[in-house]
Amino acid sequence: LSGGMDLFRAMRMLIPPAWQKNPAMDEDLRAFYDFNSMHMEPWDGPAGIVMSDGRFAACALDRNGLRPARFVRTKDGFITLASEIGIWDYTPDEVLEKGRVGPGELFVVDTAKGKIWTSFEIDDDLKCRHPYKEWMTQHKRRLIRFEDLPEDQAGQCELDAATLRTYQKLFGYSMEELEQVIRVMGENGQEAVGSMGDDAPMAVLSSKPRSLYDYFRQMFAQVTNPPIDPLRENHVMSLATLIGREQNVFNEAQGHAH
Repeated sequence: LSGGMDLFRAMRMLIPPAWQKNPAMDEDLRAFYDFNSMHMEPWDGPAGIVMSDGRFAACALDRNGLRPARFVRTKDGFITLASEIGIWDYTPDEVLEKGRVGPGELFVVDTAKGKIWTSFEIDDDLKCRHPYKEWMTQHKRRLIRFEDLPEDQAGQCELDAATLRTYQKLFGYSMEELEQVIRVMGENGQEAVGSMGDDAPMAVLSSKPRSLYDYFRQMFAQVTNPPIDPLRENHVMSLATLIGREQNVFNEAQGHAH
């Protein structure tokens, strides 16, 4: 927002709904989310976020919808949004509307015009700002799946063993990463299961060359949020990975659709 981006696009970029596996989503809207996903990774929560830029007061819920956000609109012109209904006294005959912010939805009040913006209205506005679908069709490229490669290309490496080993050293590949991470992913098609423990020497005290990233450590607290089920909640999950340079999020242009 400080850089000039409007609140609607900023929130839809930071906390998008589950768009990848929604068969009912409009193709133009899907292209909008696809375009913006190339420039910033989403915040997936669990979180319910309230915000204001001075004109708009808004609430956004992450794609899993694990945080409650309920609103009440009364005849005196007030709109109250909180995790529970009834945080202040009002009689049933004063209520004009009750509702909740659903998973991946955005609820916005325009205090200048006295208008309530729903997710559907916001998405309709965003998808029409640029020809995102045309941009993505012309510029987006996908990697060919291994099983779809021609037989003469499958399993072939463009680098000889010595050159490959040199590049692995340059980029800090360790034997642990090669054998316990990359090999497992290549053979099984999924990431290896491991524990959170790390008893390796600190990089600054290690007698062996270490990757630059190993020199940075972060303390964190492990919390027990509700587990995400990749089978029954597949519609809110995606393992899609984007490769390439992240472009300027403030400049929406055709050349950024890759």
